Amino acid sequence: MSWSCPNRRTALQAGGALLATGSLAACGGADPAAEGEGTTGGAEGADGGERLRAPLADTPVGGSTYYETEEIIVTRPTEDQVLAFDATCTHAGCMVSGTGDEGTLVCPCHNSVFAADSGDVVSGPATQPLAAVDAEVDGADVVISG
Repeated sequence: MSWSCPNRRTALQAGGALLATGSLAACGGADPAAEGEGTTGGAEGADGGERLRAPLADTPVGGSTYYETEEIIVTRPTEDQVLAFDATCTHAGCMVSGTGDEGTLVCPCHNSVFAADSGDVVSGPATQPLAAVDAEVDGADVVISG
């Protein structure tokens, strides 16, 4: 059995702030090469304001970029199409943080596979799609809101 670090949401659901603080502190830093370095727009506003702004160039065509601080994965299925999803896997709450074969999104915990152009389940154990998040291109940036 292998150990993987929980995200904030999973840790809090599993036992409150003390468990979350201890578990996340023990995990240390994340791999910066695997995550985007976009800037956040602060806390999500009730009006669905800007949540994340990041360079469009950070997400390659046919690939994805995972933004750990916002728990968002941005995909770019084609040159002109940019989508964003809540990165929380609908199976067990792990973070879907990378692009797999044929441009799919893969959960590293139990290998659920999702379509990068829709968030739909390609193969389980997940049975529900990833939740879509509003994304649009603004000049050279992708802007996530909501």
